[in-house]
Amino acid sequence: YKATHNCSAFIIGEHSEIKRTSDDGEPSGTAGKPMGDIINYMGVTNLVVVATRYFGGIKLGAGGLIRNYAKTAKLAVNEAGIVEYVERSIFILDYDYENTSEIEAFLSGNSQKFGVEILEKNYSNRVTMKILANDEIESELNRLKKIIVIKM
Repeated sequence: YKATHNCSAFIIGEHSEIKRTSDDGEPSGTAGKPMGDIINYMGVTNLVVVATRYFGGIKLGAGGLIRNYAKTAKLAVNEAGIVEYVERSIFILDYDYENTSEIEAFLSGNSQKFGVEILEKNYSNRVTMKILANDEIESELNRLKKIIVIKM
């Protein structure tokens, strides 16, 4: 709360549909815009970068502010790391007990390819499993023909 400036830039959406920057009291175009330009240049989306500055009595000038805010944004993105976003969905799988080893072998063998995460397993008359996975898994599961697949 004692920070002099909390400048920010964000790009949201697969095709950078929403872009905003804020200089938060710094001279116009010396903080948010350079940060936004850097993250745009890096080709990353779906992120927010906030740089907090406490004024220490040394005036940096417009050029110094631009360089420092841009560098801060680049360092923050590099330190956080860039991860490719892959949309995943929840699937309910329902099958007979006799197919358990085949279904579980399929899921474990394709866990990397489809980003499979098992959320729940229920055993009653049949086996019901709730998983989180890439959408491409649906057609592969339906080829097994021994399973009911419901995409949520």
